Order: sequence, then C-alpha cells, then structure tokens
Amino acid sequence: MENTDHYKEAKKRVKAKKEFYWNLFTWIVVSIFLLFMNALVTKGPPWFLFPFFGWGMGVAFHAYDVFGRGGRHNKSWERKQIAEEMKKIKREEERLGIREYRYYDEAEELELKEIKKSVKNWNDQEFV
Repeated sequence: MENTDHYKEAKKRVKAKKEFYWNLFTWIVVSIFLLFMNALVTKGPPWFLFPFFGWGMGVAFHAYDVFGRGGRHNKSWERKQIAEEMKKIKREEERLGIREYRYYDEAEELELKEIKKSVKNWNDQEFV
C-alpha cells in the first residue's frame, strides 16, 4: 500500500468517526429535549423512552461499525469480496470474448483535467 492509499484509508476512517460522534451528540441532545418535553407537557407514561432506546440501538450499531469489527473496516472480508468480484469479471470477460478490461477508480473516472487548467481567455477591459 502506498502512502496515498494509507492517507485515503485514514481519511475515510476519520470521516466515519466524525459521523459517529455527530450521531452520538445529536442523540444525546434530542433525548434530553424529549425527556424535558415528556416531563413538562405530559403526565402519562414516559413515551420518550421509545425514541431513546430505538435511536440508541442505532447509535450502538454505528459505534460497533466504526470502532468494532464491523463490516466497514474488516479488511479480510473486503479483500475476499474484491477477489470474488475480480473472478466474476474475469469469467464474464472470457464468456464474452473480451481480451482487455479497464478498471476505473471513481476519482479517475470523474477527474476533469480541463477544469484544472483554468486559462484566462478574455480581457478584463471587455467587462467594464
């Protein structure tokens, strides 16, 4: 793995952690708000527990996915899936008689080199 691959993987993990912490923070704030609303407005049963535990389970699964051995960061599972897909593609190529298949990276596919070369083709005086 190159340094750029390490950087991309690290950036992906940091993004996942950031999304988890935002989910956790939102869950805490909303749960406190619902607790106060339940205590101040209604005198019946504690209905705020339903969203508290429902969303809480989602937060727990999210934490397991980000920090535990969830599917998102399980490298051996990911490698196996990539190997299986490569075999499927190779079989499909052989079946169709395709000799060469180009694998595109999403970033490579969406790269617009023309935009990067921003050349000024006008005179500023024309707009005055």
